[in-house]
Amino acid sequence: MRDSIFFQLILINFFSNFKKHLVTILFSTLLLFLLTATLFISDSIQFMLKSELNAQSDFVAKRVLGGDFVPMPKSYFEKIQNTIGISEANCRVIGRYFFDKSYWALIIGIDPLEPQSQKILEKILDKKSAKALLTQKVMLIGKGVQEYLQKHYFQNFYSFFTLKGKIIKVKVLKMLQGFGLNNIILMPKNLAREILGLLPNQCSDVAFNVPNKKEWNNITNKIEGYYFDIMLFNKDELLKAYSDVFNFKGGFFLSLYLSSFLAFILFLYTQYSFISSFEKRQIAIYRLLGWSIKRVLWLKLLEIVLIIFISFTLAFVLAYFFVFSLNAPILKLIFLGSDNLKIFSSFYPYIDFSTLFSIFLLFSLGFFTATILPLWRAAISEAKEVL
Repeated sequence: MRDSIFFQLILINFFSNFKKHLVTILFSTLLLFLLTATLFISDSIQFMLKSELNAQSDFVAKRVLGGDFVPMPKSYFEKIQNTIGISEANCRVIGRYFFDKSYWALIIGIDPLEPQSQKILEKILDKKSAKALLTQKVMLIGKGVQEYLQKHYFQNFYSFFTLKGKIIKVKVLKMLQGFGLNNIILMPKNLAREILGLLPNQCSDVAFNVPNKKEWNNITNKIEGYYFDIMLFNKDELLKAYSDVFNFKGGFFLSLYLSSFLAFILFLYTQYSFISSFEKRQIAIYRLLGWSIKRVLWLKLLEIVLIIFISFTLAFVLAYFFVFSLNAPILKLIFLGSDNLKIFSSFYPYIDFSTLFSIFLLFSLGFFTATILPLWRAAISEAKEVL
């Protein structure tokens, strides 16, 4: 019964000082919202990148000439394919197709008879559609490509121009959904080769796996020793490069946030240092009723806990809706940049709860540190002098 009355007093105190608490809640929610939304974006992107890269081949070999990537002779592919320690080598046909000066899509040629293509197609196509890739001029397109085609009055097909001036009409088979598929076009390899202007004895690059990770360095040295115009990329290096970029951007944003957080702590300390006469009378009455300083402080601190809980809950809900429903307008430019938006469609709802708990803990400690001293001073004041 006493506990019930105690918690009723917490609510009474909270609503009696609601105007003061409302300002604190609004500032707290805004600060937590910005940090939580930023971490949601960063964690979501890194999770999607890891998932995407883990599904890719271990290595990609590209030919470099004059500082640019150029087509690779099939003899390079055959040499790499026959190297001991390498498995599932694939002579890829891949390249950008510019619809106009402002928009391009990445065309990837696939062969349903190749093991790597089969793994991809099994997840997104039924047998009938997979068969169409063998016999017809069809393509699978990302959401961004579909939007572009519809905007330019192409509903179920598009007429591609080859480098030889030939027009090839290709039917849309299905739309692709997922991270990194926004501006992707999948089509039969021979069709992609014709549109991109590759010769029958050429590859865009070679993707391959090395099952024994301890052999990665040896394979790298061996392949680069075969051809001095070959550049190798492994997925661990790519993941590290992406992580460094996002960690740098997140760290820069976090440094700005910490400056704002310190300013917020000073604001809290200033606000709670000037305790209103109404609050002082409340505390004095509790003391005259026989409450100890510890019990008065406990009452006020639980009132602070209620403010923290409301602020954090509001910030979490708003950040979740902002990032995963609205797709983080404006804020996503910090991490992705305008150029990368072409290959990006939406954020995957991934949440690192350990990071979320760390945010809550840091914010709570800062809040208590800023408010405990003013409340303690009010609690130890002589009740008779206050009244």
